[in-house]
Amino acid sequence: MYTHEIKQAVFTAVSETFEAMIFTQIIPSDLPDIGPTSSELIEANTETPDSDLIESAFDQPVFYRSEINLIEPKSALFSMIFPTDLAISITKNLYGWMEENDPPEHLMQDSLAEIINTVTGKLMTILIDNQSTFTLGLPNLKIMKDLSFEKGEVYSFSTTDNFRFFFIIEGDLLPEE
Repeated sequence: MYTHEIKQAVFTAVSETFEAMIFTQIIPSDLPDIGPTSSELIEANTETPDSDLIESAFDQPVFYRSEINLIEPKSALFSMIFPTDLAISITKNLYGWMEENDPPEHLMQDSLAEIINTVTGKLMTILIDNQSTFTLGLPNLKIMKDLSFEKGEVYSFSTTDNFRFFFIIEGDLLPEE
């Protein structure tokens, strides 16, 4: 499978999930796709006031990273990284949260776990043929103080409300043909 086809499949899976579950449209971000990076690289750039840099898209010092493993047909890890404000927005939309205060942490964790599970399921359904099956692990959530990508293929997106987030694939997606 070609890189362009995987990139299109990722966009389709993420956009369909966001539109159906939280009534939010997304677009690929204006940032170029970036390769693996580290928190040291991000920290080195944080003093630059350039609004096109990745870190300038996030105003909060905390990020949520939801992850899920592909167990079969190959081993891979899928992750999504969200700034706090987007995690709150996702939870409010998913639960129809009308109260003035922010939703509790456990609802935010449940929401982000459901998003990564749904996106990954849609992505694998797009990528594999109708005769194949796949197995996913249980979603996991990490709270991060710094934005960092240690490895993997990184795809960046923005919501129409200008929230930026990332989808990351680490490992092989499909069996050899």
